[in-house]
Amino acid sequence: MIRRSLSTSTRLASRASSAFSRPRRTQIPLIESPFPSLIPSTTAGSRRAFSVEAPTESNMPRKESLLTIDWILEGMVPAFMKAPLQPIFERMIPDVEYVDDIYGYKARGIDDLGLHVTKVRTYFRYKSPYNRPSHNGSYLFDDDNYIVVLWGLETIDSDIYTYLPAFVTGRENRPRIIEGALKFTVNGEGKITKIHNRPITEADRKLAAEFGDLKQQQTEQFDKEDRKAAEKALKDQLEQEREDDARARP
Repeated sequence: MIRRSLSTSTRLASRASSAFSRPRRTQIPLIESPFPSLIPSTTAGSRRAFSVEAPTESNMPRKESLLTIDWILEGMVPAFMKAPLQPIFERMIPDVEYVDDIYGYKARGIDDLGLHVTKVRTYFRYKSPYNRPSHNGSYLFDDDNYIVVLWGLETIDSDIYTYLPAFVTGRENRPRIIEGALKFTVNGEGKITKIHNRPITEADRKLAAEFGDLKQQQTEQFDKEDRKAAEKALKDQLEQEREDDARARP
């Protein structure tokens, strides 16, 4: 079962830390325990899903740090081709490690990673007039040290015919979908130490879908609490105005 959500003050503080402004309903609610029933038992031979090393208590990040990074990435990934990198770079250690199993690339340090991102943006802009990144979900656990973000890129392979109308060429430019999963490992100070880009698995999709449902439920609960608080404040204000009017009468 899902445990109680964090306090209102903690939720608001974590929401305010992101540089990306989006409608409130899409903001990340702070959840104390994402779907713990999905965590395999330690007696089954594996400590838990997708975990290679068990983080020690000294390097375990606070769940608020994980959720803040998750929130930043939710806003940054869809705007990957043009979004500033500073908000997420500020959450990394200087010698952050990047490993890409999809394209066979490695980088070390923020400078090298920034240069790699610039190359990726330039490559896809050169190859295609149409590139649309997407954030396809994410998941994390409140007792572990990583976040997994599912990303997608809808693009069109470009040639001379791409820029001509379809009625002239008789061809239909169909988009190509590229997908991957980024695993962000976070230390006890809330800093990203490693980024691992790898192919998506069906387990990733299932966990991201369930975590997305959980976040939606929490957001709806927060909205309900906010509405009740606003209605009470309005009712109190109207009652106070009636009392003031009554006292003002001769």
